[in-house]
Amino acid sequence: MEYIKITANSQSEALQKLRQLYGNDAYLFEEKWIEPDTFLGKLFGKKRFQITVGIPEKKTPQLRPQGPKTEPLASRTSYTKKSEDFRKDELLQLLEEIRKNRLIARELPPREDKESFQAPLQKIARDIEVIKENIASRSLFTPTDKDFFGLREALFKQGFSARFVDDILSDARLALAPQDYRNFRRIYEKVKVLIEKRIRVSPGLGEPQVIALIGPTGAGKTTTLAKIAAELALRRKRKIELITLDNFRIAATEQLKVYGNIMGVPVRICMRPEEFRRAVEESTAEMILVDNTGFAASNDRFLEEQKAFYDALPSRAEKHLVLPANMKAEEGELVMEKFAQIGYDKLILSKIDESLSFGAFIELSESYHRPFSYFTTGQNVPDDIMEARGDFLAEKVLERYRQKNEGETLKKE
Repeated sequence: MEYIKITANSQSEALQKLRQLYGNDAYLFEEKWIEPDTFLGKLFGKKRFQITVGIPEKKTPQLRPQGPKTEPLASRTSYTKKSEDFRKDELLQLLEEIRKNRLIARELPPREDKESFQAPLQKIARDIEVIKENIASRSLFTPTDKDFFGLREALFKQGFSARFVDDILSDARLALAPQDYRNFRRIYEKVKVLIEKRIRVSPGLGEPQVIALIGPTGAGKTTTLAKIAAELALRRKRKIELITLDNFRIAATEQLKVYGNIMGVPVRICMRPEEFRRAVEESTAEMILVDNTGFAASNDRFLEEQKAFYDALPSRAEKHLVLPANMKAEEGELVMEKFAQIGYDKLILSKIDESLSFGAFIELSESYHRPFSYFTTGQNVPDDIMEARGDFLAEKVLERYRQKNEGETLKKE
């Protein structure tokens, strides 16, 4: 396997380069922010984001066609396979029209009368609107089977992008026999499997001694940590220790101490990176679970302070980013982007019981190459947590769609 480093201005840009060059054949090993290596760069330059990836042998970089299956939410656009050739032809014509009008504008002498310049621009604007309307009117589905009992609308309500929805419906149409286009039960089962295949999961914890939960304020890190600790200490009889780096929320620290006393697990509070390093080195526990301060993703100072704690460790910690399912999609993307400064390996989707839509987080997980490790479904410790399963989340995505159509099917029967 060949190891390649890709450097860009941000995590999303680096991952986009990775997908363009190697598609899904690359293995992501490391992410980090790097300082400029020249003297002037250190004075005036900006940090760059670098990822290290493994490329299977005999795999050469190649640019992929536009329209990958996954992309950051901010760059989502509508896409259908049947409209691809149409869009290319129309857009090429439009670009030629723009080029011609630019040449005309260069040849015209300066005039105070601005109306002579507005006409070509207005025509281009009208052409763009016509193209947009034509693209929107071209559907991959015929009127008789369109939307598969409202499935398209249901997936949009789940927060999926137009591209994701078109991919799922296109694959479902190809997988189903024409006579099943109006069979709700067959559609539901096929689409559930297709969505499940797009959900990245890596259930539970890995092997490192130090396991840390990081994330924004209110994500449910402390409660989730207590649930995992209870599973390890009480059910699996593992020797564990709890460490909190949360020096701002006294209530959260006291809450963790109460959980520790109930489980018979020691709890330590670390105020500084050196103290954290010593605590880890002196621990005799099989696993150390670490709770972190919650803060806004836009607070770069706190991100740097938290990063310093993990940089001080002699060995690598496995970090799980906790994202509440009731968070807005744009906020979730910002959290994933900013917390990359600290680095994280997996995602924990918390507060599933407080949300009705999950599509945005499925696409974020796919776009950022980060699998789900746990789902939390309530406040009860230690019960309301489960190791991540794709079928469970796919069923949650389609739950309201299933309930609505099952009810209508029963009425007809």
